Amino acid sequence: MPHPDRDGRLCGFLNIEETEMSGSFYRRYFILDSANRKFAYYMDSPLSLPESWRNPVGEIYLQYINKVGDARKMRPKVPHCFVVSVAGRQYFLQAEDDHSMEEWIEALNNASKITVPRHERTYQGTEWHAGDLSQTGYVTEIIGGVVCKMPMQMPEDVDSETEDDESRSSSSGKISPSSSVSRHLNALGRECSSAEHHKPITSNTVTPIRAGYAVKQGAVRKSWKRRYFILHEQGLSYFKAEHDKHAIRTIHTVDILEAKQAEGTNLNRDNLFELITSKRIFYIQCDSPADMQGWIDAVRLAVRTRKLEERKSMQEAEGGQHVEPDLGHTYPDPIWRSYHHGD
Repeated sequence: MPHPDRDGRLCGFLNIEETEMSGSFYRRYFILDSANRKFAYYMDSPLSLPESWRNPVGEIYLQYINKVGDARKMRPKVPHCFVVSVAGRQYFLQAEDDHSMEEWIEALNNASKITVPRHERTYQGTEWHAGDLSQTGYVTEIIGGVVCKMPMQMPEDVDSETEDDESRSSSSGKISPSSSVSRHLNALGRECSSAEHHKPITSNTVTPIRAGYAVKQGAVRKSWKRRYFILHEQGLSYFKAEHDKHAIRTIHTVDILEAKQAEGTNLNRDNLFELITSKRIFYIQCDSPADMQGWIDAVRLAVRTRKLEERKSMQEAEGGQHVEPDLGHTYPDPIWRSYHHGD
């Protein structure tokens, strides 16, 4: 049975499939350390091990956990089984009984959940900064109820945020010059081949329709990071912080198919919506249900407005009649059906 230790961490024995899809489970002692954002496992309770053996056998970082859930249907021959889904890997664990399994699932989902602060002002005594972050990008994490802002470790002469995902570095958190240069060349190639509306967006060249902070999931490692979003008539841009001028990326309205509340994935995260494009689905977590619905409505309206303007331009070019707004769909049904059946 899981139990809290003297430091308040949830501990207990679980069986883990250490080699994915091997079917072999090993008994390990697990410690859920929410303060340090780790789910670590050991050969035995560290208090029972010699000092030289007290290092963990493995660690799962909580910020990389996408979902924790019941896996008894996935592994019907393994009773009391649950799965921890991390980017690129699934960890299958076996508890002593169903009650213990449910306790672990609830605890892990709560520990890995990110809550966006409701207000952007700094609260005295509840926010910690690692030095002056006014002129640099930073990562925000909530540790023990305290909002911690830490600078991103980047080379001084390279802008690592030209790509959408900020986590393509090595496990040390540092980015090698060769990988950064490669990404810049790829990004440059894409920009050169893009149409006029895909030129880089800056915060002072657009008129915001809606703006604010939210948490976005990365494309590769699936980590969640706090970003500042601006919706404008060209699309939805996001920045490292509110004061930044150059967007990390702009999702153009011409590429947006739909915006809706998330279903069937990442359900342990509140106020989550999906931004569906022709190439991928962006997951964005807001700080309240009202804020989430506000973003969904604003994006849908921007897409409808663009499509109406396109239809009007086509009618005017052909000498046709006035086109009434189509408020029933974000995009025509045939496109929706083609998008789903094509994938």
